[in-house]
Amino acid sequence: MVKNNNRDDFSQATKNRLEKQARHHCCNPSCRKLTDAPTTDGAKEVRIGVAAHICAAAPGRGARRYRADMTPEQRKSETNGIWLCQDCAKAIDSDDPIFTETLLHGWKKKHSEDMWRSGVDKVAFGPSMPPTGGEIGIRLREAAIDDLCVFRRMPKWPGTTVSLTLTLKVKHLEEALSTRTLANAVTTLDDLILVAAPGMGKTTTLFQVAERLLELGNGTPLIVSLGDWATEGEALLVSILKRPAFNGISEQDFRTVATKPGVVLLLDGWNELDAAARERARVQITALKAELPELGLVISSRKQALDIPFSGTRVDLLPLDDYQQMEIANGLRGDAGAQLVDQAWRTAGIRDLVTIPLYLTALLSLPEGTPFPTTKEEVLRRFIAAHEQEARSAAALHAVALGFQQDYLENLAVFATTTANTAITDSNARKSVANTARVLLDDGQIAISTQPDTLLDKLVSNHVLTRSGETPGYSFQHQQFQEWYASHYVERLILQAISDPAAREKLKVDVLDQRPWEEAVLFAIERCARGDAVYRAACSAAICAAFEVDPVFAGEMIFRATDEVWVPIGTEMRSLTEHWHAPGKVDRAVRFMIASGRPEFSDLVWPLVTHADDQVHLHALRAAKQFRPSVLGSDAPTRIASLPSEIRKHVLSEIASNSGIDGLDLATAIAKSDSEPEVKATVVDALSFRRADRHVADLLEDAGDATYDILARKGHLDDIAVDAVQQELERARERRTTAGISHIERLRTLIYSQRGDECDADIAEFVAEMEIDRKRDSDRHLLYEVRERYPLGLANGLLRRLRERRELFYGADNVLAAAGFALEDDELLEIALEETNRHDHHAEAASSVLGPTAVGRLIDAYLAAGKVVRDASGKYNQAAGDRYHGLRDRIGHVPGASLVAAIEARAADADTEELVQLAALFSRETNGDEERARPFSEEALARIGKLACEWAERMLAGGDEKRWRIATIATMMSRAPSVAHLPLLKRMLDDNLHRYRGFREKATAGGWKDRDAVHEAQHPHMHEYQRAFLAINVPETAALMREYLTDEHFGELAARVLAAQWSKANEPKDDKKFLIGVDFSRVETRREARATDPAATSIEAEAIFGAIETLIVDGSSDAQVKLAVALGIVGARLPHGQRAATIRKLIALAPRQARAALLLSLVLSGEDIAINLVANGIAETFEAAEKETWILTQSDAYQLRDWLRLLPFATPVTNLPAIVRGMPDAQRNPRMLEEMVHGLRSSSLDKTEDVTFILAEDDRRFYRNHAWRETVLRFGTVSAARRLIELTVSGAIDGSSYDGWHWRRELSSLISEFSEVRAHVRDLLKDGPTTKQLASLAAAVAEDPGTEDVLMLIDFEMKTGKAFMTWQSIQNAVTEHVPVENWENAYNIVPVPAVELRGKLLAVTSNGGKDDPAARCLDLIDNLRDEHGAPESEPRHPDLASGKPWPILASRQSPEDAS
Repeated sequence: MVKNNNRDDFSQATKNRLEKQARHHCCNPSCRKLTDAPTTDGAKEVRIGVAAHICAAAPGRGARRYRADMTPEQRKSETNGIWLCQDCAKAIDSDDPIFTETLLHGWKKKHSEDMWRSGVDKVAFGPSMPPTGGEIGIRLREAAIDDLCVFRRMPKWPGTTVSLTLTLKVKHLEEALSTRTLANAVTTLDDLILVAAPGMGKTTTLFQVAERLLELGNGTPLIVSLGDWATEGEALLVSILKRPAFNGISEQDFRTVATKPGVVLLLDGWNELDAAARERARVQITALKAELPELGLVISSRKQALDIPFSGTRVDLLPLDDYQQMEIANGLRGDAGAQLVDQAWRTAGIRDLVTIPLYLTALLSLPEGTPFPTTKEEVLRRFIAAHEQEARSAAALHAVALGFQQDYLENLAVFATTTANTAITDSNARKSVANTARVLLDDGQIAISTQPDTLLDKLVSNHVLTRSGETPGYSFQHQQFQEWYASHYVERLILQAISDPAAREKLKVDVLDQRPWEEAVLFAIERCARGDAVYRAACSAAICAAFEVDPVFAGEMIFRATDEVWVPIGTEMRSLTEHWHAPGKVDRAVRFMIASGRPEFSDLVWPLVTHADDQVHLHALRAAKQFRPSVLGSDAPTRIASLPSEIRKHVLSEIASNSGIDGLDLATAIAKSDSEPEVKATVVDALSFRRADRHVADLLEDAGDATYDILARKGHLDDIAVDAVQQELERARERRTTAGISHIERLRTLIYSQRGDECDADIAEFVAEMEIDRKRDSDRHLLYEVRERYPLGLANGLLRRLRERRELFYGADNVLAAAGFALEDDELLEIALEETNRHDHHAEAASSVLGPTAVGRLIDAYLAAGKVVRDASGKYNQAAGDRYHGLRDRIGHVPGASLVAAIEARAADADTEELVQLAALFSRETNGDEERARPFSEEALARIGKLACEWAERMLAGGDEKRWRIATIATMMSRAPSVAHLPLLKRMLDDNLHRYRGFREKATAGGWKDRDAVHEAQHPHMHEYQRAFLAINVPETAALMREYLTDEHFGELAARVLAAQWSKANEPKDDKKFLIGVDFSRVETRREARATDPAATSIEAEAIFGAIETLIVDGSSDAQVKLAVALGIVGARLPHGQRAATIRKLIALAPRQARAALLLSLVLSGEDIAINLVANGIAETFEAAEKETWILTQSDAYQLRDWLRLLPFATPVTNLPAIVRGMPDAQRNPRMLEEMVHGLRSSSLDKTEDVTFILAEDDRRFYRNHAWRETVLRFGTVSAARRLIELTVSGAIDGSSYDGWHWRRELSSLISEFSEVRAHVRDLLKDGPTTKQLASLAAAVAEDPGTEDVLMLIDFEMKTGKAFMTWQSIQNAVTEHVPVENWENAYNIVPVPAVELRGKLLAVTSNGGKDDPAARCLDLIDNLRDEHGAPESEPRHPDLASGKPWPILASRQSPEDAS
């Protein structure tokens, strides 16, 4: 067959390269067979490999991948080739379209990567190679996508795509976020805790975050429905990975991917777990987070259940705003949906509900013609009724449930609610259904029961029940459905309670007192209140019963009831409230009254919400979870309108901020008719934060220019999507501009407008013209905002200010540098060159924007100034020196690229002296403070390195250049490190060493009288080279340093370079920037490591000790011994194995201070040292001080301190007190011994604790010494804690001589940490705080008290009249502070159960007055629960079974009693 000469075939050399690159294996990852092997006799080779073209070699039949745009050279190049076996080569040339160019390039790339992995990771090469972490990550992400598709088909998947809005709450920050923004940041922010009330869309939000993560491509979301998981009994990870979508992905695969950021667990429904399931989840989540710290966590919960097992940033879901409501309505029902929402806005009982996604979607799901509901309960009732009446569902339900589906669902709901859960296991669900059927059979309601499984299947297929988890289990589609069904049980109990005392008690104990029943109770109240007379009477009685359990909950029930329910009990409720409430005080009675919304309380509430003191009226307006304006009475609009403007403004703003829709309506109506623009604007601010666009538009409909002028000045209304409002705001901004307002005000107005990038020119003008007041914080904050949003406009404005010599704000030079200007501007250059003081802000700012030519002229001036710093006689000219250094400082501000280019342009003509000065310009700080740094780019660093090499060669070529000048080039190389510099650095160092030795010899020969030789001998210039080698942190540097270890003048520095390399590779980065003294914190870890493997060593230590052995042989010179000791000091800090003989020899050879340094290195490496060596060193120091008194009197006696700090680590440490006792009085002062005492906390030697206390017994001054106290507190042992307690009780440690509050906190921590210590303290206090010291101990207990402690301290107060408990004490007893990650001093306050404490407090209450500390503590707990939520497991009443009432309603408390 004739060869086709039109083919662009590979050359034999190319084929050989392809085969070699593939290592004789087929590149198909599914094949990878060997393509080259010897014959059986070994005489020849069998070759089945083919060099195949990726893009075809010629057009024609079977050449699908031919590309006409390629040149022949490209087609025949190895880039276009792939090595395959014959079978695979034939397959890729078939007509199968799967074999694309991209696929084949992927095969080739993966083959190369896997070959490398096979060699490095020692993994067998072949088609069954384990996947890489990246490949596993792709598989996990694809599985997450498939898993999300499964969730989309579930009933829980949201029926709307409208994104909800969240509020990020950290410290005092509240920032609105979209789910997209949250998803964009979730892999880099802290873990997140999503909090919302029932029905607000927590699950919807998690689903939306998951979708956004996948859209953005920055994360792999894995959703866990915690309620479903609780029924399975599986570990969290197992529960996820056993889903079909994750088939083939193991736990190890998950862990491999989750070691890096990107994997996010979305845990839905923490509040749906019972106590046992929460504990199981807590253990597993904590373990996962500890093992995989990069794993992202987002968890959702109701506010009442915030005991989340990890710290994270709290994110609150906001109610739907008007726009979102309409968007959902139009999406689900079109115009009919919009009409329903409009009707909801005009219906008093339903206005607030449509801000809750669940109720809005339920309302929009009602069939056309359904009567419009008026309550929350009615929305769900009609929704469920409509669902059951749908033809298919009705027939299916009747066939199986025989019309009794509500009975079955009700009992399932009661079971779940009673167990404080939302998931029901399969066995429990079947039992419940069977029990319901049995009751119906017994009542004659049905004749035959259906199998439980069949009935449950029908309820899942045709009703609001869903199957949960992989293990069979059930839950309602939403927790609110569960609570609605459970409410029918509550309703029956309420009706029975009218005539049956036992039922009334059951209602109180089993339902009203249990927090998980809250929503079910409120549903039942709404329904009963709208029933007949019997139902209304039962409802009234239930409210009275609730008042006996928790009056605030009773207030919520009153609000959900009707006037008909209130009338029979109104007088009694009023009387009870008057007995409870202390007039003039914002107490819990106020919370009850506001919660009830009853106008009958207006006379009690009005004086508080309108009080002249804003601390009173703001507290009152915020007293309840939500302010209910109806409590102010029907004449509230008139009365509020007549208030003084400042109070009126506060009241309306708070009502708008903290009320339901009725509050928005009221505040809007009053403000709309208010004559004061400031009041209108304040209410608009509150409404805009609530995103109440409709109300804002209404309020501003007739507003005058004055109101808009205020709003334009304030800004913050960009998000109000009302065209008319935005148009008026824009006119207001124009008016402000025309009126000639200050430029800073114009700037403030502009940056909050909706204009985009076109603002830059205006921003620049305002910045250029504005008056800067450095003392005014608001100006600084405004400019920061401008920089964030309009950096170019700000920079251009600053440039103009600079040219006009106007005042600049601090940091203006950094702003200009960040803008990246490189200007060839004579005017700016003139400013940079001005002869002003050294640190001139204008000159520095001008320098920050100069281009290469201008910088060159600045450098020329700098070089010229350097020539006149000294006159011909060498005398220093101060003015010239200031000018020279000032110019150098300014050059330090110039752009890096400009500096490099300018110096390059001058390098060739510069003499050596000038080269040195130019080299110094590269030594500026290029990192550290990010704002002030002027870093060089990688390309600029390479050019600096090239210049350094050229200049070094030039200087070395002369043979007689001054050493210090060459050393300057070494410093320059340290700023642009490169392994390529090492050979040249070696030549430079060798030259320096050679000439330095010559100068030393010359100085010695001349009796150290030759001034030039002595000067050179006194300046080694070795550290410049050490810095360069330190910067070039590569193995080649280490190899070079080993060559110099025995060099007398560079050996020690070479060893330190080796030690630094070891430290960088093996030790964590040290963030202790301001540590004073030696850091002994790692000694214990190193002692443990050395004890585990005494022979462990390091390459660096082996090299150093190898050099030492050659230096301490017989006949060694003093210089060699000195170097050996110096090397020992460096090498001993590293892991050095068994070097005892060498180290003993070095200790014997070392002079006193070097010996201390050597022993310190041994301590830091984890090795034991003998205390007699330290004692001898101390004695020698005192002996030396007899002749050289400065040793003890000057320089902080550092020579003595160097020895003292070794004592805590020397054995036996029990000898330490005796050594201290033997010292002179002046040196025994605790201040002198502080570093030694600090060392005791890091020593792991036995008896260290005893020694520390003996020191203080010998010298009581230690008891007042901060270092000693800090040390004993850090021991963290029971024995140390007991000793400190005893010393406090004895009066030896007196808090008043220290920081008393701080000392109490420290003691409190010890008491809390050890139960034995807490028991001991209680024993000490058994007879009360009878002494000042015992009172101090009691105060320490009060910092963080347990249940028994609270009761003990209350007993003390009742007996002595002295209060020990504070609100902080109670808060610590009933809450936890969970830190927010990455936010310093920010935390979430999370409630913890205090059932026992509350019950015991109630037992010791008396009259509830000022002399009743137990009642006061219970009040504080109630207030904390109101503010931060209560644990679901904690009953409402402190102890209902006791029969004692709470709260205690005095016959009539005086205000003083109540306080």
